[in-house]
This record gives sequence, structure tokens and C-alpha cells, in this order.
Amino acid sequence: MINFFSYLRTIFSIVLVVVSLHSSIAQRQLKVAIHPYMPRGEQFKKVLQKHWDAMHTGVTIKFTDFNFYKEDPAPDVDVFVFDVFFINYFKSKNYIHSIPATKVKDTLDFMDYAWNGCKINGIVYGIPYLGCQYVYFYRADDKELDRDMGLNEFYSIIGPSTTTETRPEEGKGLLVDMSEPVARTFYYFNAVMNASNAQTANPSLPPVNHLDTIAIKNLRTIAQMGSYGQVSDSTLLMQRIKWFTEGYGRAMVGWTELLEFFPDDKIQNYKFRIMPLSNNIPDKNAYPLDVVAISAHIDNSLLTAATRLANLMASREILFESMNGTPETPSPQFLIPVRKSLMRQLVSVHPQYIQIANLLDKHPAFPFQLGEGSRKWISVSRRQLETQILK
Repeated sequence: MINFFSYLRTIFSIVLVVVSLHSSIAQRQLKVAIHPYMPRGEQFKKVLQKHWDAMHTGVTIKFTDFNFYKEDPAPDVDVFVFDVFFINYFKSKNYIHSIPATKVKDTLDFMDYAWNGCKINGIVYGIPYLGCQYVYFYRADDKELDRDMGLNEFYSIIGPSTTTETRPEEGKGLLVDMSEPVARTFYYFNAVMNASNAQTANPSLPPVNHLDTIAIKNLRTIAQMGSYGQVSDSTLLMQRIKWFTEGYGRAMVGWTELLEFFPDDKIQNYKFRIMPLSNNIPDKNAYPLDVVAISAHIDNSLLTAATRLANLMASREILFESMNGTPETPSPQFLIPVRKSLMRQLVSVHPQYIQIANLLDKHPAFPFQLGEGSRKWISVSRRQLETQILK
């Protein structure tokens, strides 16, 4: 009987060891979410996976989806990308872990606005990753649009939409999407700040029944340059690009990375400039900024590995390989880098990056953040902005 119980204790001990080992192995994995809207997101994943595996950290990575524009991060997403638009909100909800500045690699290489934009009260809550900006694309031989200007002058060139069709006429009108609530919020606050040339990284959130009338008027002016059916349709992203590169519309508004979807043999036929949102040309422009963050709920045993992973994701080498062309897709992804060395490298490989570099030189950037109430304000103001701008 004694031997029998001794045998049971031995079996039980073995089971505990196996369970413990299994638990330990399960814990040595990081769940990672890249930006939800990349022209070629799979390229980013493959590059990161390759370089992380080569580091032999003993920790695996598993990719997952997280759309920060529409939802909050799940507790089990360890490392994720998000726009500092939501940094104050995420911090207030204890979603993001602080990162000691001394643990961030090559901080002097970051553009000033990016290094400033990842902090709250001087504390780092994400490592700068990528920037972006709304621009208007135009044909290289369109001399009237080939200069910076205020909205009234832009409107005098484009004019109101002259068609009730969704597709603009050939060489006339503006192709622009104003259907998305977060994009409308970005437009609205920048229209307010640009009109007064009073830029602030964290503007106050007004009651939705007291929206700035000048900003609303300016945004309605933009909507009028495209047919309301077109500017309010969120399903037309690729169709707008197709129409524009086929000669329809005089200009098209979008992120710089839309160039990735232009036909390779036509990219050199287009230029772009920052889209005017007021009659004033501001001294600085707000640039959305994406950062790599670490979950506040991460297992402490994985924090060092997560910090290494976040630094790897935001490194020049990884981002260059992720953003550059491949044998299958020769063009780069035309995302805006926030590392100075990466900008220099990309300028050397594609002439359109000269335009992106000039964009930042001519229009100094400041990071665009909203306050702790950003998520709620976007939800509450959604119908109000939609009605006042698009109806």
C-alpha cells in the first residue's frame, strides 16, 4: 500500500511538471497586432517574423488583428500599433504600458514631432513607428494646382461638382472620402486649428451642438467639390484611384500611401500637396502618428521581450525592408517615415519620396492627439458632423 501511494505521488509530480512546462511554454509567446490599414500588411509581418526568429529570444510571436479606430485593445494583445490620436484615452483606460526612454533605441534619429508625440507629461507610451498625412493628388502638368494655397483658392480652381453621378467628369471635380467618422474628426479639428493658425497637440473637445461654424463651412466646401454621393461612400477607395488614374476628376484626396495602388508606369505623372482645410496656410500641420505600444496587462515575465520586439518593429532596418519594393511589387508603400535615416534611405530609392520629404520640410509637423474623451466624442459627434458636412 505504501508503495502504491508512493507510486501515485510520483505520477502526480510528473503531471505537475508537465503542466508547469506546458504553462511556461504557453507564456513564452507575444501576441502582436500591426497597423490594420497597410497597403501590403503581409510584407510587414513576414519581415518582422524573419528578423524576430533570427534573434533566438526563446519567445515566439503570433499575429492578431486589432483595429484601434473601431475598438479598444483586448487584454491578451501584448504589442500593438495605434494612432496617438487615442493616446490620452488609452492611457486613461490603463491599456498601455509606459516605456523607459532609456529603453528606446536610437531616439535621436526620430523626427522631433514623433518623439514628442509618443509621450504624455514626458513619459513614453509608445515607440514612434510611422506618420501619415492627407494630401491632394494632381497631375504633374496641372500648373494651377502646383503650389500651396488656401481653401478658397483651391475651390476657385476645382469648382463645385457639376454632376449628379458618383463618378466625376473627366478632368473635373474632386475625389474625396469624407464618410469615415475618425477621418471627419481629423478634418474638423485641423480645419479649426488651421483657420486660426493656433495649433495644439491636444485640442479641447467642444460640445457637439457648438461646433465651429467656420470649420464646418470649410468642410462643406470640400464636400461640394465632389458629388455628395461620392464623398459619403466608404466603399469607393479603389474605385476612386481607378477613376483618377483614368483621367476622371481634377484632384483626389487621400493618404500618401495610396500611391502604392497607382499603376507603376503612371506614378511619375502625379504630384501631391497637403490638402487645404481653411483659407489660411498654417505655420505647422498636424500629422497623425502611429506608435508601437505594449499592453499594460502584459505578463511581467514577457515585458523585456516585448520591449525588444517594439524596438525591432520601429527600427530603420525593419521598416525599410517592410516599406520598400519587392520583386513582386517594385514600388515602395509610400508610408511616411518618422526616422530621419529612414527618410534619407527611401529618398534614394524612389523619387516620390522626395515629395514626401519636401512635404515635411515645407509644412513642419506637430503630433495630433485628442484628450481622454476622444473615443466618446467621436461616437457622440458622428451624426452631427455627418449631417452638417454631408447633408
